[in-house]
Amino acid sequence: MFGFINKLFSAKKNPSTAFKSGNFKLGMETLEMREVPSAASGAMHTVAPPPGHLTQQIAFYIDAQTHLLRENSTDLNVGSNTPSNVRLLSAGHDARGGAEVFVTAGDGSFWKWDAGTWSKLLKPTADIVEGFAAVDGGRAYAILENVKTGGISLQEYDGVSFHKIPAIGTPATLDAITEPGNTDALVVKNTDGSLMDYFQFSPGSTFLSDKLFAPSRFSISRITDFSVGLDSIGRADVYATFKSRFGPSSLEKNLVGSSPSNWSIVANGSTYKKFSATDNGEVWVIGSDGSVFEYDQFGHKDPQTEIGSFIAGADISAATSQDVFIVSADGAMTQWVNSLNGAFEAVQVDGPGTVRL
Repeated sequence: MFGFINKLFSAKKNPSTAFKSGNFKLGMETLEMREVPSAASGAMHTVAPPPGHLTQQIAFYIDAQTHLLRENSTDLNVGSNTPSNVRLLSAGHDARGGAEVFVTAGDGSFWKWDAGTWSKLLKPTADIVEGFAAVDGGRAYAILENVKTGGISLQEYDGVSFHKIPAIGTPATLDAITEPGNTDALVVKNTDGSLMDYFQFSPGSTFLSDKLFAPSRFSISRITDFSVGLDSIGRADVYATFKSRFGPSSLEKNLVGSSPSNWSIVANGSTYKKFSATDNGEVWVIGSDGSVFEYDQFGHKDPQTEIGSFIAGADISAATSQDVFIVSADGAMTQWVNSLNGAFEAVQVDGPGTVRL
């Protein structure tokens, strides 16, 4: 982490928008474990490769033509004992540091792919998975609905089995992340619109909780979406969109374990469409015009990270603050990365019509 931070604060570099194709080699200091948000969706998810792997970041996505789940260019759910019609996915790292992905299938079953092997974790007749997020260490967090009672629970999958986490309120959506000390932090939005965090002081310890946002009948704002990352010293933080009942919205930031009064405004809601929090307290953004850029830990737009609107960004997933994947409106995938020559470069990973939006 420290070498990575030193690189970030080194002399400014001139951005480059030259496209390249094929495999892209990165420096060792960018190849950290996955420390970025992981909320499940039907869109692309990216993770960093294991330490020592001199390859580009790993992207999981659903192919727009075949509808199969892919890792980079490899189909994963072919043959017997694999999930069909994957709906949602979330990628993380297993206990050895390799990339893995959790998915829900079309029949409602819940699966994990790790080191080339699929495992069915929940049958369609078991609890319904309403949302989930993969982290490191082979772990994942899920919101489950009991098929018999309809009760909602927040649970941890520890790599072997599920364990219930005492939740405050009724969870609706979540995001999660692993901090450098192998402790996990969750941010959960409840059905009443409140935002809770759950975090550990040490690996495997009990989760503590705080309320990050508590709407009331007199509140003029509500949180619509959020993304969890890490600040400059490795603590979990969260970016969220606050939408006013009078129309305006804003992108704001807070630290997990903090108070509802500590939100700080980063950007006007009219300036962006999507965002993905990452490490070093930063966040990648798709601008309202389709451009891509990053806000640093101080909430300042970093001009060296900006890529023009010709990419026409429609979806975004940040592997690190120095590396982000973008899916354009035509289904093409582009990697925007701080490369060895000291400049951000756009690398076309897949052509139009490849990635399902």
